[in-house]
Amino acid sequence: MRILTAAKVTLALSVSCVVSLAQESPSDGKTERRVEIRRALAMKPLKVGGVTVTRLIDSVILEHEGVLLYCDSAYVYQENNSFDAYGHVRIEGESSLIEGTALYYEGSTKNGRIVGSPALMVDEESGTKMW
Repeated sequence: MRILTAAKVTLALSVSCVVSLAQESPSDGKTERRVEIRRALAMKPLKVGGVTVTRLIDSVILEHEGVLLYCDSAYVYQENNSFDAYGHVRIEGESSLIEGTALYYEGSTKNGRIVGSPALMVDEESGTKMW
């Protein structure tokens, strides 16, 4: 039985860039950048509790505010701008790398939880590694 460790991850604005798809929030006028699907070899729309979920399978690439996420499969919840990613999860920013086996991410708060055995975070500018 494998023991999984967890690390709370915040994808910082320092690794962001312009994303072409944005949605205007009517209540406060702020622009909310949507999680974008860049690639998947298969996509299956599902209904879970009345909510539309997109299942992405094989060689998945997602993007949020310039940060790329690679994984084996993912469930994208477009209504609340979030996703769950599974299998060989890798997050790449301008100068950082995070790896694990699963990621649970909320795009509206830019907060996620990555788990792995071990979860690895690398800051390429300073050479710092954390497990």
